[in-house]
Amino acid sequence: MARYDTVFILGAGASYDLDGSFPLGTTLAELIENALAVEIANRGNGSEDYVAHAIMTRGGGLGSPHWEAMRRIVDGICGAASIDQFVDEWSDKPLVAEVAKLSIASQLMKAEGDSRLCGLNFRMVGNANILRSYRNSWLGTIVSKAGAGVPRRNFQQCLERIAFITFNYDRSLEWYLAHYLQTTQDVPEEEAVAFVRAMPIKHVYGSLGDPFGQDYQAYGAAPMGSAFYAAKGIKTYSEEIHSEDAAEIAEIVKDSREIVFLGCALHAQNMGILFPGGPPMCKTYASTLGMRQRKLHEIRSYFDNAYGVGAFVANDASCGDMMNAIWDEIFT
Repeated sequence: MARYDTVFILGAGASYDLDGSFPLGTTLAELIENALAVEIANRGNGSEDYVAHAIMTRGGGLGSPHWEAMRRIVDGICGAASIDQFVDEWSDKPLVAEVAKLSIASQLMKAEGDSRLCGLNFRMVGNANILRSYRNSWLGTIVSKAGAGVPRRNFQQCLERIAFITFNYDRSLEWYLAHYLQTTQDVPEEEAVAFVRAMPIKHVYGSLGDPFGQDYQAYGAAPMGSAFYAAKGIKTYSEEIHSEDAAEIAEIVKDSREIVFLGCALHAQNMGILFPGGPPMCKTYASTLGMRQRKLHEIRSYFDNAYGVGAFVANDASCGDMMNAIWDEIFT
């Protein structure tokens, strides 16, 4: 497997920082709670009853057990920090997990459709203005600084030295990169899409599907028709990922020159997936805006004990501000 100079590890905070339409954990839980409460009141007859419609799309009918699962989520999710935590606590109830996945897919497909990124198109109508608005974002900084001073024909080689591991289901990363290549580097649509599809972008818990297709899973597709299909590709926090996927993720991280965490909560389970053999022997950066001091101390000790004091660089800033602060240390 290729050795990557830099591995970017993305959490929910990275998607939110890139475009505010993407909800963080607590906000996503509230959106799901409110949406399911409306669906229960409508009994599946509302124009935004995404979960009920998805269950009926699957076949087998929409019955009392499904309404009970929705009610269980509405009544209980207020006591959980996130929908993932709630599903983990109710892992003995498969129907609750099914409804939760459909709810997650519905809300994230809606977020993709509401994002500024959804305005990007392969006809390149207005793309430059949209991409310009992301210039100072963490992703805008990566693409502009990774290829700084490099001839246009060699730009894609710069991206080949970078890998992304994301704990997010959304496809904002892939969507942005393909349109950036086409719009700013004059890469043909087919070539840009093929390049992004081949990039080392690993969704640890799956994704909403192929964003470039013409079907229900395309980026920005309406939730009413897409939730059933999009939910098929995601796993919740409590589900075990395939061993071969875990091995590939660990291999990507193992030999990197540096690791950059963007918008990650650094949960123990996710750290175990990334570093099954213990902390990496490389410098690690992390955006830690809002992180509790106890958690920060714990994470700093984890990395410093392996690589030496100073191996872990915490930046109490947003993902975009951190990348703007450290890009010259990474892309040199």
